[in-house]
Amino acid sequence: VAVMAEASITYSLKFQARALAAVQSDKLQSKWVVGTNALREENEIRVLQYDADQERVACIKTLTHTPEIWDIATSAESPDLLLTVHSQGGTYGATLWSMQSGTAVQRIADLPGHEGIIRGVLWHTKQTDLAVTVEEGLLHKWTISDQGVTLAGQGRAGELLQLWSGALHAQNASLCATAGGNNVQVWDLRSMACTGEVSSAHRMPVRDVCFSPCNEHRLVSSGDDCKLRVWDVRVLGRAEPLLELGGHSHWVWRAQFSPFYEQLIASSSSDSLVNLYHTPYLAASSAAEAGGAQGAQERVPAGSVGAGGELDGKAASYDEHEDSVYGLAWSNADPWLFASLSYDGRVVVNKVPKGIKYKLLI
Repeated sequence: VAVMAEASITYSLKFQARALAAVQSDKLQSKWVVGTNALREENEIRVLQYDADQERVACIKTLTHTPEIWDIATSAESPDLLLTVHSQGGTYGATLWSMQSGTAVQRIADLPGHEGIIRGVLWHTKQTDLAVTVEEGLLHKWTISDQGVTLAGQGRAGELLQLWSGALHAQNASLCATAGGNNVQVWDLRSMACTGEVSSAHRMPVRDVCFSPCNEHRLVSSGDDCKLRVWDVRVLGRAEPLLELGGHSHWVWRAQFSPFYEQLIASSSSDSLVNLYHTPYLAASSAAEAGGAQGAQERVPAGSVGAGGELDGKAASYDEHEDSVYGLAWSNADPWLFASLSYDGRVVVNKVPKGIKYKLLI
């Protein structure tokens, strides 16, 4: 039975905002980078840190970033480097910035050659010279080095297909997934070719995709049909998810596996709710698959019972937001924290309920 979660901690930005990312380079402190999306104001980047002792969120850095910020990716190597997708006057760009000094971000290099609207930017957490930008009809692969940024390849999404977002796999740097139209695509970044697709993955447009941290064959998608669905990428031709999760009443903008526990998936929606799902049965089938067990690709029935008698499904809802929740990111340092960002500029740090935490630890 889902519960309303324990008290969350909030922080308010000056302007509306869409972009939120965990600071990947810090494994000790829970930090996030947020970027504002104001049309007629000077936008800014803020670095926020969760203070467990004081139970508060503190802003430890504020930097001017004039154009509207649509997406952020942080470096796993350097706390001072980040990539943003931005727009000004309707023209989109992507840029590598330094946050090291001064009152504004310092431009290191632009990622040139984009043709239209850039939807997102991805930066690999292990292969730190690899970045990908997701354009409406294209994927661009980039090499990031001390010398700057160079284009390393591009792949076209095909006729009439509009990509919305993407995800890299934490272990397999050649694997990328995208949300495009009502479908989910899987790409091989070595050849920049789409190698598989779930057609009609959702009944309405797909908004987000995320790979499981423990199993490169698993990914979760979310869409405008208010659903989350988990897929086995080896059998994408069969449009039957391993698991479907409900609990939202409007478009689901983000669905993110915990980087620490495959059993935890967080989501955020235009219904202003953030949900947490606990999927012990799905994780147990993943573990069995890793051990070579048969039948691991079989569909997990809705409400399946895990090893401890637990149902796969929504474990908690968080209702601290009053606007569409566009941003969602797990802490890179603490397995029991994740942040969410609504369009009105409210950042909320949410906690995994103690009951779920103890089930995972015991």
